[in-house]
Amino acid sequence: MTNKDAFDRWWEWAEKPLNSMLTIDGDIHYPVTELSPEDQRNRDKNNEAVRRYRESRKDSPLLIQPQEGSTSGGCGLRSSALINLGQVISRFAN
Repeated sequence: MTNKDAFDRWWEWAEKPLNSMLTIDGDIHYPVTELSPEDQRNRDKNNEAVRRYRESRKDSPLLIQPQEGSTSGGCGLRSSALINLGQVISRFAN
């Protein structure tokens, strides 16, 4: 098993085929989409944005922290289904 960082996970998701069911955690999607397209392609800036976002959300009472042994890299709130829906809607809206 390979240990993928946020940069790898972002680009695996961003370049997936349209019919793919691959999802990504919101704690990766949100901070990376806030970066410029150039910075999204920079591994260090991509990973740093995700690290800062996770750190800023760490003490939020609205988040469910991952349980011991969880494979989720972020919080327990899942927005991946909404992210995929938003991606589909934005492709048809343009």
